Amino acid sequence: MPTSAGSFRTLQFGCVVLGLAMGAGTALAGDFLVNQRNASTIWEWDSATGDTSQYHSVKANDADYNPAEGAVFGWIAEHFEDHFGRFVPGSGSGLESRYNLGEGGRTQYAYPKHITFYSGKVVVMSRNDATIYRYDNNGNQLASTPTGNGTGQGMATDGTDIYVSFWNGSRSFFERYDSNFNLQETIANPSGMGNLTNIVDFAYDAATGHFFGLATDYEQGTMTETRTVLEFEMGGDVVNQYTLPFLADGIGQVGGGCGEKAKLKAKCPKNGTKVKGKLKKANPNTPVTWTLDGGQQIQGTTNDKGKAKAKWKRQAPGGHTVTVCDLEESC
Repeated sequence: MPTSAGSFRTLQFGCVVLGLAMGAGTALAGDFLVNQRNASTIWEWDSATGDTSQYHSVKANDADYNPAEGAVFGWIAEHFEDHFGRFVPGSGSGLESRYNLGEGGRTQYAYPKHITFYSGKVVVMSRNDATIYRYDNNGNQLASTPTGNGTGQGMATDGTDIYVSFWNGSRSFFERYDSNFNLQETIANPSGMGNLTNIVDFAYDAATGHFFGLATDYEQGTMTETRTVLEFEMGGDVVNQYTLPFLADGIGQVGGGCGEKAKLKAKCPKNGTKVKGKLKKANPNTPVTWTLDGGQQIQGTTNDKGKAKAKWKRQAPGGHTVTVCDLEESC
């Protein structure tokens, strides 16, 4: 089931939002933001179930929301009008701020292909010359890294370094950079791609240590699109292959705001007719979405100490499952 923000955001009857915490939860793997090409729709995709729910509506070719790296906003890149921008997760549509290339001291380049939030900075790939640009949270340009690698493709972070893919005219390859954007190594495509040759964009799943990449057998600029996602080990093998229900051109992180140290505990007093979820050690002052049994949702926000609490009343007797961010706990 999708965690964090889904397509249904209404409060259910008998739900109350509060704020405290305790306990331990089980991480859920493989949720990502996937941009549907030329559709102004960003989906949350659950690789484990294949479920998709509309996350945000805005014109884009890639999206990323990664609170673990310090992101407060979701971010998009858009190559037809050459801009990037930030949006409020849970707001449904539009941009909170838009940053046009060639304005405000930002370098003009014709194709901002993919976007990643890494180490507190917005990172954008210039597809046409494979230059990596970095910006602060207000769109101010900080630095750029010309890679000289021809055609830039996607980017993803594993929480330590940032990985970047490039197209050499016949196949993609990867480079790993540290937080100062010093090149650490060059990595070939994973084994087992078959007739696929290009990892257009990719994102990281901390629960498995695997990357999930949009894969094609070509590179055609703005026409590049695919339904195929490969799960793979960086520098290793393809682990699995998935088919999306739409054509996509970007994939990114989706963070529910909990963070890597977050703990979840669920209780079911009165034989399960009441359900309580308590969260602690999460990212502070961050919106989170609670879900009960895959259906009833509550919107909340962690406090200054990274704590939050949700309560459901008048439930069916018996066991229940609470999810928030990438955590799940049953009672």
